[in-house]
Amino acid sequence: MKKMARRIFILMAASLSVGCNVFILSPSTSGTPKITPSGTPTSQQVAPPDFPNAKIEALAGTGETGNGTSDDPLLCALRLPSETIAMNDASLFIADKGNSLIRLVKDGKISTFSLVLPTGKSLYSPKGLFLRGNDLFLSDVRRLYKVDASTGGLSWSNEIKDTFSQDEPEGIAVDGANNIYYSAPGNNAVRRWNAATSELEDFAQSGLKSPVGLAIDKNDFLYVADRSHHRICRLDREGKITTLAGTGQNEQAIGGDVIANLGGFDGDGDLATNKRLNQPTGVAVDQKGNVFIADSLNQRIRMVAPDGKIYTLAGTGKSGDTGDGGPAFEATFKTPVRVSLDPTEKFLYVTDDSAHRIRKITLNP
Repeated sequence: MKKMARRIFILMAASLSVGCNVFILSPSTSGTPKITPSGTPTSQQVAPPDFPNAKIEALAGTGETGNGTSDDPLLCALRLPSETIAMNDASLFIADKGNSLIRLVKDGKISTFSLVLPTGKSLYSPKGLFLRGNDLFLSDVRRLYKVDASTGGLSWSNEIKDTFSQDEPEGIAVDGANNIYYSAPGNNAVRRWNAATSELEDFAQSGLKSPVGLAIDKNDFLYVADRSHHRICRLDREGKITTLAGTGQNEQAIGGDVIANLGGFDGDGDLATNKRLNQPTGVAVDQKGNVFIADSLNQRIRMVAPDGKIYTLAGTGKSGDTGDGGPAFEATFKTPVRVSLDPTEKFLYVTDDSAHRIRKITLNP
């Protein structure tokens, strides 16, 4: 009995020392994070100085799972939506993963976007979307596609299983040389379709653990939501990995037993590499170098400013589906999994997975 009590004490002490999700809330906070002055290190969340008044609204989905037929986006049920991508005319594509569809929200109405796919092929579980010009790229189960964003006509496809038989692609991105990247979380890898050689190849594998969402900046640096390492990392053109946000740790062991998942939330206003994330799955980057993060299990949208400091753009940390029409900072989410910017960079779209909804954040209303 004494031995068991001693082991429990050691595990509790070790868990606290490595920063497990242990929260102590004073009666005055009632569990609700408070806004503190930007740039002040704190155990509470801090609004980004560039977007202190961001507003959130519902864009599509009813809040319940389903396969809706209404042309009203808010009355059309979605099922586990994944990526979104916006066009110059403010139209928005949605990968409605659970319904095996691509939806299009245009001029206030939602419809199913028809794709012309290879003979005998149909969408199974579309997860990643990327737009370059009028080319819409998407990832599906063991396939990549490029279609015309206006007509849905197919211009390119690749059968991943012929090269990497076990890959299930998720995030997708394209660089200035038309190389196509996709994440393969099940194999802890990022792959590249090399436009010069027309071949699929490894781009980054060593050092990643369940990479999911991808984004690419104006310098063709690739950003990866490295989910099980609880971090966002940046890959240069040669695939070299640099941690941008999160501690990069995922577990600690004592005596051969894993005792702690090091994902969590311990505040904002400090260098992003000093602050934890909790299974981030989505990332977007703007022209100024702001990096937006779907911090999924923290139920928040975080942002890393160009100076390297991290902030909370949206979400209180509680699981919920509230706050539309008000400050993004006070909204709640049910596992936000992806973020994407519109071409004007005025709006950030959030895929709220377990709420089966797409939400829109106006960054500077």
